Amino acid sequence: MKLTELAARFSLKLRSSYDPTIRFDPRGGNVSLSCEIRAYDDSARFRTEVGEFDPAGTVSLRTYPNHEDAEKAHQAEVISLRKFAESKPEISTQDVSGWWDEGVYFQTVAPLEPKQYPRAKNLDAAGVEVLYELRHGNLRVTTRIDNRAATPEIDQVLAFLRDFAEAFTKEAVCHLSRTGPS
Repeated sequence: MKLTELAARFSLKLRSSYDPTIRFDPRGGNVSLSCEIRAYDDSARFRTEVGEFDPAGTVSLRTYPNHEDAEKAHQAEVISLRKFAESKPEISTQDVSGWWDEGVYFQTVAPLEPKQYPRAKNLDAAGVEVLYELRHGNLRVTTRIDNRAATPEIDQVLAFLRDFAEAFTKEAVCHLSRTGPS
């Protein structure tokens, strides 16, 4: 995967990435692949009192023997995530459309606890996360990116992370022979 180029498109530098990890189900049914990325911005953009902007995340691809198995697994994950989100006002969800058959987007904004950062004075920041749970045919794709954001910049950071997650997903999926987006 072209992760250095992906980071550069977003004016980030690649801190680390890990070669995709591939796992095969010994019974021959499922194949899964996951890839991690950690980037940083050495400018002052999106910097908080607790450090530089350094988004990190994973994309996981999993194939199933048939569409029905993938659909059931996708629905179970979406139900689980939505049930979890019901009790957490900091999590919002929405259905999303694209090259995939089914998709849900989740975003989390949780204020950082000042006592976890004793050196930061007047801490005004939140932990933010974007997550895509997608299904296309017998393929499930889960992409998760997180970071911190200064409270006045939360909307900008979420938009940035959402775009970054979409690009990370597309980069991973475009290497698949049958399922890549056009």
